[in-house]
Amino acid sequence: LYFDGSDVDLTTPQEAIRALTVLADGRIIISTRGPVKVGSLNANSRDLIAFTPTNLGEATSGSWELFFDGSEVGLLSASRDSIEGVHLDEETGSLYLITRKADGRVYVCTPEIPGGFAECEFTIFWDSASNGLMNYALDAVAIR
Repeated sequence: LYFDGSDVDLTTPQEAIRALTVLADGRIIISTRGPVKVGSLNANSRDLIAFTPTNLGEATSGSWELFFDGSEVGLLSASRDSIEGVHLDEETGSLYLITRKADGRVYVCTPEIPGGFAECEFTIFWDSASNGLMNYALDAVAIR
């Protein structure tokens, strides 16, 4: 067991993990199925929260912070814009996202200021229909 969300306040069905990526510094970036309340932090499925572990495994512990506020970049519908896949290219600072209604697309946001996603416009990075896969739903992304 790498990460036990139930040890760190992810306890309701709405707080089920939908997307996850691990950064080089050890932080775990997570999107949940619905609204989430961890400690004093409130977020929802169009946001990304960062978990900084002090311990992982059977006795997971650490702290939470908001990593990405989806409403700041136009992800306004918690149901339509729910984040289903995430990857952060730490070299470029680009954030790759798949949303619930992305129609088989991976979007990329390259911030003007590193780590400052509020000033980001999303462009299509990859489109399944353009690559022979019709509009199949995507639920994960990893870029190398």
